[in-house]
Amino acid sequence: MTNLVVSFTVLILLINYYMYFRSLPGICTIILIIFSAVAVHSQDTTVILDKAPRLPFSENEVQAAVDVTKQTIKNINTAGTLFDKFMIVGPRLWNKIKNENDFKNIEEGNVTFKVPRFDASGKWTSKEDVKGKALQDRVHYLKLWTYIKQNFNLEEMQVVDKNNKDKFIYWLYFAKIEEPVIAVQSDKARLMLSYTKGKLFFIELTSE
Repeated sequence: MTNLVVSFTVLILLINYYMYFRSLPGICTIILIIFSAVAVHSQDTTVILDKAPRLPFSENEVQAAVDVTKQTIKNINTAGTLFDKFMIVGPRLWNKIKNENDFKNIEEGNVTFKVPRFDASGKWTSKEDVKGKALQDRVHYLKLWTYIKQNFNLEEMQVVDKNNKDKFIYWLYFAKIEEPVIAVQSDKARLMLSYTKGKLFFIELTSE
């Protein structure tokens, strides 16, 4: 009944997390710990997103991310320029591809997100571990793009405006909104891509 949202972010994460990860010689397991006490219905995403921390960003940086995304859609061969040491595959996308031959034997780069869960009435009740994967090998990264091309109709994807579902999914993982986050959609799937310093940091499947 109250619209108060109190979010506690306790971690290694989310202050200079990118620079921290870049400094590692290899990532074995990354744990992103998010503690959120949410006194609001999960369906009321507008309230949650209004309270979510938003880091400063420039429109030029967002436009640059849009441009490289469009370029990759047109020519998958440019995807390699967006890779820098690692790229995190979100839990929804990783759950879909993890048993594919190109990905099932990847042992390193396990990522655990601790995300809030809601009961039938839409109130926050607990946290749940969901698994993603940090691809640290350019070969695996490029195979992911090949999978997207073959299964999600990459050539027909369009950059679209982010909706509240996209933003809410991002908030579930990171407890904040950090641009640039770009949404793309085809008749097969909708994806969310997050960039850091011109490189692709995170990709997630938001709907099929």
